Amino acid sequence: MTSLTIWSGIRIKNYFKVMLVPLFFLIPSIAIIMFIRGTNIVFTINLLGIQLHVMREGINLGLILLLRALAGVSCLYFLILTTPIEEMIQSFRKIKLPNVVIEILFLSYKLIFDLADRAEILKRSLNSKLGFNSIKNSFKSISLFTSSLFVNSIDRSIKINKALDARCCNGKMPSPNILEEKKGINKKISISFLVLITFDLILIALKII
Repeated sequence: MTSLTIWSGIRIKNYFKVMLVPLFFLIPSIAIIMFIRGTNIVFTINLLGIQLHVMREGINLGLILLLRALAGVSCLYFLILTTPIEEMIQSFRKIKLPNVVIEILFLSYKLIFDLADRAEILKRSLNSKLGFNSIKNSFKSISLFTSSLFVNSIDRSIKINKALDARCCNGKMPSPNILEEKKGINKKISISFLVLITFDLILIALKII
């Protein structure tokens, strides 16, 4: 999935930059598993007078969990980075997903970028006032940042709701039918899935052998 994502036109540097995000959550969890799972000690770490034993079973389990998690994340990134939100919405409508769920997903997607912009503005404002120059100020700034961002989010949602009501929105936001406008099957996508299926068959054959 990583190869297919990069092949679709995503820059390698940008792709691995976003892949670092889940690693910040995975590595601490896997590190804990290495110390608490198993009985065969590989080596011992002396931390502040406390001996921590790294187990062989914990290392094996940690590696399996890491690879499975990264595999799932790579599939998710393939969908996110190569499929526009309009095509996702059309696919959801094809499988008869309720309109209310589709609209919530659509609005959530649109508001993520607005929320990120507001968070960046608040962060720059706090940095300009030296809000993070000490531990005491950092805690105070974080509380102000969180509360302000929450209030701004509520205010933004109310304004969007009023704007939709002013335009006589009936609960279903219009979007172009991209799937019907496309004629035929994209040759590049067909080759990608062919490569993916071939790779899976090779892994199955190696597992059987």
